[in-house]
Amino acid sequence: MKFFKNIVWIVCICALYTACIKKELTPGTVQQQPVFSFNGIIGATSLNLQAGINNYYMYSSYNYTDSLQLYSFTGNLQNTGTNKTSIQITINDDTARLPGQSSDINKSVSPSVYYAYNTPGTGGPLQETVTFTPKIYSGIPTLYTYYFGDGSTYTTNSATPPSHIYNIPQSKQTYTTALAVQFNACGTVVAANPLLITNQGTSQLAIDSVTSIVNNAVTKDSSTSYHIVKLKAYTNAGQTPCVYWWWFGDGDSIRTSYDTITHAYRAPAKSHNVIVGVRYVSGGDSVGYVYNFTDSVSSHCRLDYFLSTPQPVPNTKRISNVLITYVDANGVQYTSNSLSQPNISTFQVTSVSNYQNNEKNQPTKMLQVQFNCVLYNTVTGAPVPANGTATIAVAYH
Repeated sequence: MKFFKNIVWIVCICALYTACIKKELTPGTVQQQPVFSFNGIIGATSLNLQAGINNYYMYSSYNYTDSLQLYSFTGNLQNTGTNKTSIQITINDDTARLPGQSSDINKSVSPSVYYAYNTPGTGGPLQETVTFTPKIYSGIPTLYTYYFGDGSTYTTNSATPPSHIYNIPQSKQTYTTALAVQFNACGTVVAANPLLITNQGTSQLAIDSVTSIVNNAVTKDSSTSYHIVKLKAYTNAGQTPCVYWWWFGDGDSIRTSYDTITHAYRAPAKSHNVIVGVRYVSGGDSVGYVYNFTDSVSSHCRLDYFLSTPQPVPNTKRISNVLITYVDANGVQYTSNSLSQPNISTFQVTSVSNYQNNEKNQPTKMLQVQFNCVLYNTVTGAPVPANGTATIAVAYH
């Protein structure tokens, strides 16, 4: 039974990996207009390629790589005539699978999935790990509870810094983390810190800690007793902050360029939630820090915790990695598979739908994708910017 018109389904050359098993798809026809295309700009070339027009066809395949135990799904829009211009997009499965085991393509090409560009060696990372280091300035702690901001927690009586793994979002995401420490003398004290996770590899923008000194029994006038609290914020981002916002927890606030400030609290100055926010000269996000203090010097239990710069987790199996291969009109090949691929490069599946089975009764999916990356000449290494949208077809096991 024939059901593709001007759409040819054959296997695409397995140029990504060695020791891969190919599944061939045979040509067919349908009774509707071609739906597969690419629109975008690669280097200085504006492209508008459509299957079924000017001898362009959509070739689709899936491959299994034995060494990685990984399926990959490929759509390749190329010309059957003399025009050498083509673009091929490959998306790896999200799970390693045993030989013969079927892929779960509904999960691995979901629009909610984050895709990193494949890179040689460890592959493009999908996760980052962050270490939480507690710092006890005073008091004897008995229990630590870490709130990682993604719904998970960790409780321990050890001061050993724990690490937590975060999934890298398609764009930046800020988590509100916290550390609650139970002390033997003054109950539970909480510190909080924002954590910025991105797919951009930027340094962590953070306020490391806030300290306080409470001067007891200070009288501002003859009738009212006040405590004067000196607050200092410590930052860690390798840059110079330009603006601090201080919210003192008693209704007062101030904007200043100073990291140290004093504030008068009506006595007793105790358990105020001080919030300090900061923005850096280079712009970007403002981040905040919540700090608690007490006026009791003798039983003052004080803590902070420090967040490490997020470190990528190696993705040696290249799970959920994507590869774009472009061939220009002269037959010169470009690939996204490079260690020089910018961390800010993005790839997103915007929609997924079932498409018709091929003549071997193998199912296919129609994907709409959009991307922004750099492609590199496979001979000279010369980079060209690339961005666009595509509607491709992929077969799967």
